[in-house]
Amino acid sequence: MLEALEDGPIGDDIDELLGCSTKKSLRDNPDLFGRNEFASLTTAWASFTAFDRYEGSNPMAVGGYSVGQYTAAAIAGVWDRSTTLRLIHQRALLMNEALDTAGTTTGMLAVIGLPLEKVQSMLGDHEGISISNINAPGQLTLAGPVEALEALEEAMRSLKPRKIQRVATAGAWHSPWMDPVVERLEVLLLNSKPSSPQLPLLSNLHGGWINPDPTVLCREMALQVSRPVLWEANVRHLIASGAEHLVEIGHGSVLSRFGFFIDRSVKHEAI
Repeated sequence: MLEALEDGPIGDDIDELLGCSTKKSLRDNPDLFGRNEFASLTTAWASFTAFDRYEGSNPMAVGGYSVGQYTAAAIAGVWDRSTTLRLIHQRALLMNEALDTAGTTTGMLAVIGLPLEKVQSMLGDHEGISISNINAPGQLTLAGPVEALEALEEAMRSLKPRKIQRVATAGAWHSPWMDPVVERLEVLLLNSKPSSPQLPLLSNLHGGWINPDPTVLCREMALQVSRPVLWEANVRHLIASGAEHLVEIGHGSVLSRFGFFIDRSVKHEAI
């Protein structure tokens, strides 16, 4: 990601929030990408930079995946970019705090090639694990204690999934393990004086349009950190609302590949 945006310096806002020269620090120590605050802020930086370079930008609606919902909210006019980056940083620190007080090491596991219902039926035997992302048909992630995830992974292999892989995150995002910080995150969002979005904005929480009332919007975006990201539902809602060309703006093409498996009747493109 840093190489792709070599000529674009990371903004002073991010350097100030992280207390360092972000690009130099990441080049000297790539392991910093494993820290939530670095991963979240640089992902937002890449998305904003790519959006500014995209010449076809006149969207009918916007949406984002996980922390990307915050950058999408900024594009929709809920917050200015500086405020959005500050909120993303505070969100990351709260998530880290939830990990520190969890009492166990947590993580995430991607499961590809098994029906959602089959995976759900196995969770009852593995305490503390929940579905954290529903990305596309047969593509989801789970979150919970690492030991429980390892046991579940072993049990699922007998079902011959196409792939099972640990996700490179610091902990169990988008799961009840984040419940302890939801209320404090909601207060931070409310105190940031958000505006109603000027474009329809997708909600990871329920898959449809986020409620434009700023108070309700803040509640939905706070809950998002402890609930599954319903990305497949987001994409289906866009298409049902008339979208014919879905453009992924940021680094990579993961979401576009999800879209190809969700509905091939529309164009999925990564910028």
